[in-house]
Amino acid sequence: MKKKTVTTKKVPAPRKTRKTAARKPAARRKAPALRGSKNQPVRKITKTGTYTYYVTIPKSLIDQLGWREKQKVVVVKEGDTLVVRDWK
Repeated sequence: MKKKTVTTKKVPAPRKTRKTAARKPAARRKAPALRGSKNQPVRKITKTGTYTYYVTIPKSLIDQLGWREKQKVVVVKEGDTLVVRDWK
């Protein structure tokens, strides 16, 4: 008597995508407060590219200066400080 050979087809496992991956909902956490004062908020310098860095500016200062999104500014080095001015 001959044995029957059963061939099974391998089915690849489904790929996990953002839609199918089971993830925990992101917990909203406050960023750790940087030490500073109300008069001098401390900010970090963050690298975005090979030659580019950025510093965020507090919204309260932007509102006080009357600046808006995509406004052009000039960054000037004066001694050992950087000064950010409105471009006019």
